[in-house]
Amino acid sequence: MNFALEIVGSHTMALPRGQLALALLIFGLEMHHVLYAGLVISENRNPFVAPALISGLATVVLSLMLTPRIGVWGLLIAQGFVQACFNNWWTIYRAIHGLGLPSRDYWKRYFRTPIRF
Repeated sequence: MNFALEIVGSHTMALPRGQLALALLIFGLEMHHVLYAGLVISENRNPFVAPALISGLATVVLSLMLTPRIGVWGLLIAQGFVQACFNNWWTIYRAIHGLGLPSRDYWKRYFRTPIRF
């Protein structure tokens, strides 16, 4: 991948594979819980202001602590850790709760339905 970037004269190279894999995992989890956030917003409620502010502040503080020690890994770990502590699961829980179904029934239907393309 860096070879292609060198050809076009880029001064910024791609992340190493491990860091790129972690970044893609974090991005995937973000996209997943944002889909459920859309479901919650459809209830004409926005309970995400406080969690967004708190997680944003926590990400900045943790990044400032980790980045000087471990570089880009610190940025990625800070983002992933803070999101995993609350937003990646609470948003999904809140959306399922808003459907009025017991969580157990939702997950049974979720895993029983085959994926259709």
